[in-house]
Amino acid sequence: MTAVPVTPTAAAPISPVRRTLTVSRVLYLNWPMALAFPLGIMATSFIINILIFAALGDAAAEGGTGGLASLYIVQLIVCWQGMLQNFAFSVGLNVTRRAFYAASVLVATIQSVGYAVFLYGCALVERATDGWGVHLHFFDPLPVTHSFSPVTILVYAVPLLLISFLGLFLGAVNKRWGSTGVFILAIVSIFVLGGIAALITFLDGWPAVGHWLVARSWRSIAIGWSLIPAALAAAGGWWVLRRTVP
Repeated sequence: MTAVPVTPTAAAPISPVRRTLTVSRVLYLNWPMALAFPLGIMATSFIINILIFAALGDAAAEGGTGGLASLYIVQLIVCWQGMLQNFAFSVGLNVTRRAFYAASVLVATIQSVGYAVFLYGCALVERATDGWGVHLHFFDPLPVTHSFSPVTILVYAVPLLLISFLGLFLGAVNKRWGSTGVFILAIVSIFVLGGIAALITFLDGWPAVGHWLVARSWRSIAIGWSLIPAALAAAGGWWVLRRTVP
């Protein structure tokens, strides 16, 4: 009886979408840093503000505080540190740079949208309870958030996306060139922004800038115009990371 040779079948290729989802699950192995830290620090800031406004009583002026900014600041740090901590580990598991960065962008996007929905819900409760009973506007601090429309979710989400992608970009710079690269980037950024400000001042263009801002709603700035630097930061992060050595 003649043996029939068996030809090994090649494994089915994994689609880019499935690969990205798989890597994103790996990134969530460090979920306390990715989720608990931003929410925990924001909750701490919220409790402190509640106690301060409650202690002031009627002397407290109704208005917002800057406490909500803590979530955005911590999200920047989490994305920055996540890039530093997860890149070498993921590449060591034979994950491509493209898959790792796509997964990082996906995770940051999911986090930003999830946080935005949570903030929108808290803002609704805040308005329904007259500022948690102490006239505090913590989750609804600005005129652009004074709305019951679900579109307000994007007012929270898009700036969070910008912050998250900026964190990924800074993490990629830090990973490739170290702290020296971050310092040089900071110096160059200050020089460029300062130069632009000086040029506008020299051309007496600040009134035109003011008119341009007044002609646009805060919602369009928070949602539409914030997407431009967010996209640039995301593209810049990939441009740096694709040549970075683990």
